[in-house]
Amino acid sequence: MKVFALYNYMFEKITNDDIFNDEEQKQVIEQNFTRRQECLNDVLVDDHNKEHRIHFTNTRGTEYLHHFLLNPVKEEGIYVLRILKNCRGIRHDENFKSIPFDDYRSCIIIIDNRPGIQLIAIENATSAFQSLETVERIIERTLSRIMAQRFSLRLSIKNIYDASRFWSIAQDKKRYPRGFRKVEFTWPKPNLERLAKRFEFIQGIRKDTESAVTLVTDAGAGKSVKLNPDDQWTRDVVEVASNIGGEASIRLTPNGSRRRINVGKNCYKFITFEEATFTKMSPDNPHLYPKDHLAALADKIEQDALKNGNSDRP
Repeated sequence: MKVFALYNYMFEKITNDDIFNDEEQKQVIEQNFTRRQECLNDVLVDDHNKEHRIHFTNTRGTEYLHHFLLNPVKEEGIYVLRILKNCRGIRHDENFKSIPFDDYRSCIIIIDNRPGIQLIAIENATSAFQSLETVERIIERTLSRIMAQRFSLRLSIKNIYDASRFWSIAQDKKRYPRGFRKVEFTWPKPNLERLAKRFEFIQGIRKDTESAVTLVTDAGAGKSVKLNPDDQWTRDVVEVASNIGGEASIRLTPNGSRRRINVGKNCYKFITFEEATFTKMSPDNPHLYPKDHLAALADKIEQDALKNGNSDRP
């Protein structure tokens, strides 16, 4: 079985003082933002067609090879690719002479860019990359860079986790006997249609202000916020924040401490697939993995991203 962590991805316009008064350029950026998912399709398909190559890199500039497991079709909006890491090794001959060799290991990435979906599944491939966070940063850094260059947009990815993670911390009387003085919920700027209707009054505020929104409940010094899992409003707020994701979408400040707890840090919602799902994928023999199978795979990811279940550390 292969295990994948689930993520949302968001877009944001890039503006600066140089174009603040350039109405034509501002209009172009607005148009790009309106068609933001089409722009990402262009980036991925152009890479596959070798027209504008993507170079996946980390913060140190190390480049990682990649290839597509299936030939992408822009109209379908689903992409399956493999990022490779060279875990170089050393072997020894009969004279104990050291002989370096290349050892490529991989991590599979599934991007569901169908209209309004915006989901990524990242394989938890510890034999290649020590942590999911490493792959997150490579993908976010790389796609943001090329989206900025071509469309003046940036992209961020947010790990999805289950609301149960919040409640397990909030109800931990052993570690937090005095409860929590403050709870903060943060929603990014609105651009994810799949979740837009799940909390309408928050969505309305975000649209009206074109801004991120932070909701803060503060009981005051020495007092604790009442966090009742039976209260529908509280459950809804927690569920929406965890479904939007990101390590800082919910923050708790325990009484007696200045350190805020990022509820989503190193916490993920996982999905599993059989190994055979990917061994059947072949750019040279597309009949081995029909389009309806690919759509079913993407539908499973979408359903698992929104259903309640257990999330845990990898």
